[in-house]
Amino acid sequence: EKVMISGALTLLTNAVIAYNTWKLHEALERSNAAGHPVPSDEILTHIAPIAFRHIIFQGTYRFPAIPGSTATFGTSLADCRWCLI
Repeated sequence: EKVMISGALTLLTNAVIAYNTWKLHEALERSNAAGHPVPSDEILTHIAPIAFRHIIFQGTYRFPAIPGSTATFGTSLADCRWCLI
């Protein structure tokens, strides 16, 4: 059981880092497109996408089924209030 929990936490951590990297990239692209100054690559190399204050690690998560799939995970897309789509 501990191995499964460890694997799940590792997966969750990787998902948070990937999501944060994507959101940081989008923010930098928007700033650049709007003509705002963007930090140099030398500065950006020191920014780590490991923040997690915006992620709720405790509680029950419900994952909607993929549209067109026959699999269900306890909820529907209409019930999904936190989905990042």
